Amino acid sequence: MNSRDTTALAGKAFTFAIGGMTCASCVALVENALRKVPGVTDASVNLATEKALVKGSAARRNV
Repeated sequence: MNSRDTTALAGKAFTFAIGGMTCASCVALVENALRKVPGVTDASVNLATEKALVKGSAARRNV
């Protein structure tokens, strides 16, 4: 794969570790920011586990 190849990852769910959140307002801000990312169809952040579940399609690009 060369540096300009793009692979579509349609209909996938990704889990990310999210640190530094202290309240429900932090959760809402992170969820809203994730939902604005192109290709994201849903985002759910859990304050207790400090994880985000992001659903949608994404393009992985090697640059």
